[in-house]
Amino acid sequence: MALLYRGDRFQGGPIGIATDATAYVATGFAPTIRSVKVHPEYELILYDQEKNSGSYIVLSGRDVPSLEEYYFSGRMLSLRYSRKTEMTLQHPQIFGGQSYGGEHHFLPFGTTDLPELTFFGSLKVPAGMTVTLTTAIGPRSSKSYDFTSDTSELPFSDPVKSVSVRVNLSREF
Repeated sequence: MALLYRGDRFQGGPIGIATDATAYVATGFAPTIRSVKVHPEYELILYDQEKNSGSYIVLSGRDVPSLEEYYFSGRMLSLRYSRKTEMTLQHPQIFGGQSYGGEHHFLPFGTTDLPELTFFGSLKVPAGMTVTLTTAIGPRSSKSYDFTSDTSELPFSDPVKSVSVRVNLSREF
């Protein structure tokens, strides 16, 4: 069973979600979720739109004391909980400092507008994924940068306003 909590660090709950369940959570309840516990043999996928759509995070057998770690606190509107498959998606990580130093966040799949303009210094991108960082250049201009591998020093000094993460699908014959 997955356990959902209304507060950070597993406070305010728990609310249990049965295994092998797909749930469309009522919008009045869902945005209150701030932390989760996931059984090691299962994965919990949280979506920011109803009916399991939009940006999402995959939590595979991992307890997360604050969904803010994924820029996902208060954003969940639907979820899916089921036994793990053999392959588990890893999330890219973005760091406040160069050389993977400072505070870091895991990035959700899909496009996320950050709650405020934020400066970052480095990025880890798992193989087979692309991370696009869109920066704010002045009040009305922006520029996007695509990354398909780790970079210990981001090639810009502007604040980031949005992040997009996608899995690169390839077909081998």
